[in-house]
Amino acid sequence: MALDIKPTRSELINLKRRIKQTQNGYNLLKMKRDGLFHEFRTLLSEMIEAREALVGTHRGRTSRKERRHSHLSPPGGHGDATQHHGSGGP
Repeated sequence: MALDIKPTRSELINLKRRIKQTQNGYNLLKMKRDGLFHEFRTLLSEMIEAREALVGTHRGRTSRKERRHSHLSPPGGHGDATQHHGSGGP
């Protein structure tokens, strides 16, 4: 990027000021990026913990539900108990 700059002392001072402002802006953006990344990682950790807790709760409920309804399945077979009706009867 070529700039049309006059070779004067005042232009040198202005360019140095612009360079310093640009560097400060860059550093601010870098700090903001780091802060946002840290916040993202914190939220991600919280989300993972909440998900694991939810999955653990769901698994606990499923196993209790299966135990509660295990007495409803027919002994010695899988499937619906109504399948055995209708074949050969009086």
